[in-house]
Amino acid sequence: ADNGVVWLLTPKAGRDGHVEPSEIAEAAPTAGLASTSTVSAGVDWSATRLVAPKAARSKR
Repeated sequence: ADNGVVWLLTPKAGRDGHVEPSEIAEAAPTAGLASTSTVSAGVDWSATRLVAPKAARSKR
């Protein structure tokens, strides 16, 4: 979908497998995405919202 999003769930800080939000933001463009926000998704999980970059959305 043109306006779709991907929610990437990762363990919170201090948990095994934790990924820094800065690493996600740095890696997202490799997949043609941009990170927009991070929210709590439970006691042990964080969710990062990934979307198409604004420039890519405006070309559609």
